[in-house]
Amino acid sequence: MKKSLFSMLILCLIGLQSVFAQSREVSGVVTSAEDGMSVPGVSVIVKGTTIGTSTDFDGKYSISVPADGKILVFSAVGMKKIEVAITSNVINMVMESESIGVDEVVVVAYGTKNKRALTGAVTSVGAEVLENQIAVSPISSIQGAAPGVNILTSGGQPGENPTIRIRGVGSVNASADPLIVVDGVVFSGNLNSISSSQIETINVLKDASASALYGSRASNGVILITTKGGKYVKKDATISINARAGVSNAAVDLYDYVGAEDYMKYSWEALRNGAITGGADAATAGQTATNSLITNLGYNPYDTANPVGADGEIVSGANLKYDSDWYDALSNDNAFYNEYDLSVNGSSDNVVYFINGNYLKQEGAIIESEFERYSGRINLKAKLRDWMEMGTNSSFSKSIQNYPNQSGNSYTSIMQWANSVANIYPIYQRDANGDLKYDSNNAKMYDYGNASG
Repeated sequence: MKKSLFSMLILCLIGLQSVFAQSREVSGVVTSAEDGMSVPGVSVIVKGTTIGTSTDFDGKYSISVPADGKILVFSAVGMKKIEVAITSNVINMVMESESIGVDEVVVVAYGTKNKRALTGAVTSVGAEVLENQIAVSPISSIQGAAPGVNILTSGGQPGENPTIRIRGVGSVNASADPLIVVDGVVFSGNLNSISSSQIETINVLKDASASALYGSRASNGVILITTKGGKYVKKDATISINARAGVSNAAVDLYDYVGAEDYMKYSWEALRNGAITGGADAATAGQTATNSLITNLGYNPYDTANPVGADGEIVSGANLKYDSDWYDALSNDNAFYNEYDLSVNGSSDNVVYFINGNYLKQEGAIIESEFERYSGRINLKAKLRDWMEMGTNSSFSKSIQNYPNQSGNSYTSIMQWANSVANIYPIYQRDANGDLKYDSNNAKMYDYGNASG
């Protein structure tokens, strides 16, 4: 009996020894690659099993690994997932932060949120979209990229602030413009003073949640502009130089204008019809229109005193001396655009910097209309202590805008003038024979409407 109990005890000890031989204890510390600090809450799992643990407040962990366990998997929110082979009983791990795309993290009034966690209507446009757009205003770049946002540019004047409407007009009497916030500060200047190359993201808050921080000022929506910066990781300085150039033309051709010959005929016909209405017969009315045509118009583009006969046709031998094209003279068919950009950015464990200089010049569709801008930005952050950070976002901008009137129905509007003034009225002064006049410097002289001809 004693021998049997002894044999059973020996078998139990052998079985326990076999069990302990099938697993081993693996421990270590998990730290961050950015600052070397311990990372709590990291999940540590034996791949292919349900065996796992997590790091404590000091980043330490300990896990029992079965004999067939070959790989440990380290994962945490905001950090890259790592798989490492089990080669010893002590495995220390350094984890790197994971870059989250612009479409996944959105800047909101009170900080940032993951896009999946948002309950409000938010549209985010990143630098990759802005940099591919050729537009003076960064806001114009989001046209078509942000649903519910209408960007309206009237007049075609380069450098003009666009009209922004988010989900239509929110007020009848009050302003319908959205609130603009740049790097957390309400912005009331000209948006064209900011270069698209300086912007990291543009987020558009479109519903009532936009008023969470800004109150009634955000009743028409909020546009949050975040300029470029960086993270506290070691990164060599990057220098970027970009140059763009191009020309622009009217997308839709205007209607054909009446030429000088047809205008003279139509004017004669109007005078003849007026005489007939006054009681004259057709022959008398025709001759009256011929004799009074030049007096009524004030200018004669032909080399004949009465270029239109009593029959309403151009008389034989009359030569047209000029046929002014006012639209061609006042428009810029190939408006030139050029932009030059220089950026320097980099970072270390304690400093992040972004420096940008930009020059832009854009000509308008009307002569003498143009916009020229010089702008620069310096964004700097420094981590003085683990609990202290200092930084500055500084910018400057100088804009020069030539602004000839292009809208309205007054003759001070260039487009109204080009569409209304007939071709028989010359751009430059001409003599009685229709020949150009020159000043003492042999330069053509503009006709201001009081020259004889």
